[in-house]
Amino acid sequence: MPFDPNGAIHWNGRHHLFYIFQRPDPETGKTIHCWGHVSSIDLAHWRQHPTALDVATDDPDRSIFSGNAFLDQDGIPTICYHGVGIGNSLARSTDPLLETWTKHPGNPIVPIPQPGEPGHGVYESWDPHAWVENGRCHAIFGGKLAAHFTGPDWDHLEHTGLFLHGDTMMDAEDDLSCPDFFALDDRHVLIAISHQKGVRWWTGNWDGTRFTAGQQDRITWPGGLYFAPETFATQDGRRILWGWILDPRTYDSERGWSGVHGAPTVVSLAPDGTLEFAPAVELERLRFNPFPLAAGPLPGTLVDFQAESADMELEIDPADSSKVVVSVRRSPDGSETTDIVVNRADGRLTIDFGNSGDPSIHHRGWVITPFKDSAEREHRHWEQSAPFALNPGEPLRLRIMLDRSVLEVHANRRRWLVQRIFPTRADSTGFAVRADSPNARIVRGTLWEMAASNPF
Repeated sequence: MPFDPNGAIHWNGRHHLFYIFQRPDPETGKTIHCWGHVSSIDLAHWRQHPTALDVATDDPDRSIFSGNAFLDQDGIPTICYHGVGIGNSLARSTDPLLETWTKHPGNPIVPIPQPGEPGHGVYESWDPHAWVENGRCHAIFGGKLAAHFTGPDWDHLEHTGLFLHGDTMMDAEDDLSCPDFFALDDRHVLIAISHQKGVRWWTGNWDGTRFTAGQQDRITWPGGLYFAPETFATQDGRRILWGWILDPRTYDSERGWSGVHGAPTVVSLAPDGTLEFAPAVELERLRFNPFPLAAGPLPGTLVDFQAESADMELEIDPADSSKVVVSVRRSPDGSETTDIVVNRADGRLTIDFGNSGDPSIHHRGWVITPFKDSAEREHRHWEQSAPFALNPGEPLRLRIMLDRSVLEVHANRRRWLVQRIFPTRADSTGFAVRADSPNARIVRGTLWEMAASNPF
């Protein structure tokens, strides 16, 4: 059962991704959180490694929570993580495969501030993100009081104040957790979660002690299940993002697994300072059996393409239509379907899963969704909807990735929605595209089946 993806790093020719998972303590029976580890040379096929960070009987930390990976001042792979019960901590590895890690003897580098201590009520030793910049150590500590620390080394960090400034989209009940901070072209980017509102991002300016936000937006919207972002830089300079896609069915899974990590996604900076998102190009090697769509009027009915797992690229001229709908996992009679709706009149992109399958599953998914804000809970249970508008004369460009219960939708690179769907019918494998105007046309499009990723 993977939780937050963590510690993503490129090292020694491999892409590494760590993640929280759980195991029982054989002595107490309590759940201990550890870091699992997978790696890949191509972002498509992944190898499972032994547990990276665990808890021994004599360790002061009693579980391993979220953090990140980076190269320290000496170029050594380093993990900064939250040690439950003690505070934010470090571990290092000189193993070529990053399978063996040694915890820093001075852990925690910043302890959890206790009542009566100077840091209490000022900052939290929580969800860290650390890096080295111009020879100095820097770290963000998440929580309601997201703080910045810096120092000449990791044993002498000083609190400089709040990290995030400017128009922050945060309120008094909000938090900033699982922070991920990086430079992108001439801006800096912060991606983080709110336990109230899901995944959000900011672009802005960094002066070495404070980040002033400018542009901002959300990735996850009410009804969505995407959480806990983590990024890393590839050797060719791309910034790759992962997230945890929650499983709404149950945490005590009879299937033997629960939850999944999303497809590796490239984050780039648009000319206006906003973020763009697109699946990593390496995933295209999983495509097979292409089904081209002929240019011309939208079919309006089922297309002769069937798949539970597919990769789809569509460019559509909506003309004077107010609504374009792409249906996936659709049964022949249409009683079971998931509709991707571009509503130009309302300026919205919506995944409507009201008829996707068993309604009790989707309702239960809303109960465990990360959104806890009471106003947002009034939103419909059966959709995830986000603002999206086409510019005059701009075609609609959709990239849709479907892997059985996982659906990722990219619209013109600037809007990206992730959803879980659970069809119950074996014949819910169809695809359809339609619009409410006969003038809407397909400019180009190809649908591919998608092969399974294989471990190596």
